Formats: sequence, structure tokens, C-alpha cells
Amino acid sequence: MMEHVSHEWDDLSVRIADLLAAERQRTGDAAEDQSALVKDREMLFSRAAALLADAPRQAAPASNISALPPGMGVADDLFVLKSPHSPRVADLRRVAQTLAMRWFLGNPKQPALSIISADRREGRTAVAVNLACIFAQSGVRTLLIDGDLHNPAIHAKFGLDEPRPGTICRAVQGVDHLAVITASALLELKSDRFMQSALQSVIETMRSEFEVIFVDTPAAATSNDYQIAGLATAGALCVTREGVTRARRSSRVLDLCEDAGIAIVGGVMLRP
Repeated sequence: MMEHVSHEWDDLSVRIADLLAAERQRTGDAAEDQSALVKDREMLFSRAAALLADAPRQAAPASNISALPPGMGVADDLFVLKSPHSPRVADLRRVAQTLAMRWFLGNPKQPALSIISADRREGRTAVAVNLACIFAQSGVRTLLIDGDLHNPAIHAKFGLDEPRPGTICRAVQGVDHLAVITASALLELKSDRFMQSALQSVIETMRSEFEVIFVDTPAAATSNDYQIAGLATAGALCVTREGVTRARRSSRVLDLCEDAGIAIVGGVMLRP
């Protein structure tokens, strides 16, 4: 039974990069029938929905996942690199495919997305780094920005040293197509400007070089910078953790985002 499910998952898992490439081709050729790509997306999503309803959580991930590069020291919760064949990685790959179709290739297309949560220790940064790796491993030029200036963690997740002054964007060795902007580098850009202005400037500058941009944010309990980041990216993905997240606090965060005009693209719940 497991072999059968794995085969179905491999057949389903269209590379995210292929979706983006198809969109670029559609945009560049005005004569191409736009409805064809829309129909393909709807068909892919309906197949994904059907498979998710039937397949067990142990379904194998797609075959284009790479192993952790030798000698690369990363955090234990960077599941995509530490345990690429685990069920939680398969779940996150489903989330990535949905984001690719519904946000980054949506109407209108969006270049960036904030990752938010109500409180600390809910897994917000873990989701951000893992999703960034999934997109990068699929051949998508991906940028991950550490917007948590209160408790920065992106550099530690990938075992990066603090950047030299003047170094803004850094490639992640061992993960092709992935680059990061650490919190310290973002602070250099912020200077006297509001954070929202700084992020918007970075996104506008980097969107020509990167196809997907994720912004990790501070927890809502720490700062309202998550709203500032959400306004800069226009949308957010909300992260919760089973047994930790307080429903009332999370609901309050979602209400505040809605009031501010920030689209909530979806949510991810991490389980032990």
C-alpha cells in the first residue's frame, strides 16, 4: 500500500519551478491561450485535494529532494535538510505547492509573503526556513528575509556567521537557489526609515532577481512588526503549534491583520 501511495505522490508532485516557468511563458506570449494554464492549475489542485483526502501522512515526498550537504551544520528543526523523507516535510511540500498556485501565481501574482504567529515558540521561523528550502530545492530563486529584529534566528538556523558590514544578501552554501538577508543586514537598510518602507524597498529591488520572497517576522506578542511586514508583502501565512497556541490570541492576530488589509493566505499547524 505504501508503495502505491508513494507512486501517486511522485506523479502528483509537479516541480514548483515548472509552475513558475509556465507562468513566465504565458506572460511573455500574449497570443497564448490564458485559460489553458488556469485549467491546468485547477486540475492539479483538484488532484492534490483528492490525494490529501486519501493518502496517509507517511506518503513519500517528491524525488527531487536533496540530502543535507556534507559538513553543513544546520538547526535540528530544519527538517527539509535534516530529515527530508519525514511526514512533516511531505506536509510542508503540499503547503508549498498550494502557495505557489494560489499566491505566487495568483491573480494578481505576489512576489512576497510574511510568516506570522501570535506567540514565540510556535514554529514560525522553522516554517519560514523550511518553506524557503523547499522552493529553492525545486529550482525557484528564493530569498528569505529575517524581519525579526527582536529575536533574529535565520543566521543561526543555517549556521551562518554575522555578515560583514555592507553585505546585504548572502547565498546559502549547500542549498542552491537560496539566499538570505539577516536581521543585522536589514538593520543597515532600515536606518531612519520605517520598517515597512525598508521592506518594501528590499522587495521591489529583489523581485527582479528572486521569484519567491519569504519574510520571517517577530511574534505578535513581541512586537507589531509582524503587521508592518504583512503590509509590505500584502499577505501572511499564520503558524500555530498544537498544544501551545492559544486560540483566542491567534484569532486576535488574524482579526488585526484583516483590519489592516493584510490577506491571510492560509495557516500551518505544527505537531510534536
